[in-house]
Amino acid sequence: MAEELIQHVFESKDYYEILDIPQDATPAEVKAAFRKKALMLHPDKCQLEGAKNAFQRLSNAHMCLMDAEKREVYDRTGEAGGEVEMPDGDWEEELFDMVFREMMIEQLQGTRSVSYTHLRAHETEADL
Repeated sequence: MAEELIQHVFESKDYYEILDIPQDATPAEVKAAFRKKALMLHPDKCQLEGAKNAFQRLSNAHMCLMDAEKREVYDRTGEAGGEVEMPDGDWEEELFDMVFREMMIEQLQGTRSVSYTHLRAHETEADL
């Protein structure tokens, strides 16, 4: 399944297609689509060839479409005008924490009913 997602990300012609969302998607829909795909492509979980670059493209799509100003420019011009090359190092973990930390906290507080299977093995409730 990850192989197909990597191929899909590279063959997609725009950010909406990368995330499989309509152009009028709400920020919540953008976030949900990103989370679903990011869990499959995160470099800590997927070591397939092209996964890191696909995750980078996915992250750029998410960052652009979640920022109202960047999204407006993107919708008008088709240009993101600020795609970021992810540096070597721990950026993957920082991005993962930024995106998924809120969801994990909601689960622990009982305001979200999703399984804990996505928590990394080294994290416990006390760590959050």
